[in-house]
Amino acid sequence: MSRKDPDLNRLIDSIAEQDCDSEEDVAMGLCYAIQEHVEFPLHGRVVGVPVKVLKVEESNGLDVLAICGRDGKRYRVRLQDIKLMKRPAGARWIAAYRQFRGRDGSPQTGLVR
Repeated sequence: MSRKDPDLNRLIDSIAEQDCDSEEDVAMGLCYAIQEHVEFPLHGRVVGVPVKVLKVEESNGLDVLAICGRDGKRYRVRLQDIKLMKRPAGARWIAAYRQFRGRDGSPQTGLVR
């Protein structure tokens, strides 16, 4: 089991305190923070295959989807399923989202407040 980083919990709480009524709202807020603070494109790997992460977008649930490019095609992949090759500026927002989702892709706890 991974340990929770208290600094990342503070980032998650800062989003949760902004009119979030559900975990989906928190996930959407984290997605917006990633869009604002991370400079794309990023280089990563999905199941060992190199991809370029072009941007992220929210979904209709708890997932933040990464729009990835490879060989002229685009794919939507859950952000937590991508291994980033370098730590980009703003990476703490990605780490906060991953901590929010938990190791198995589900939220760590109930709504963070």
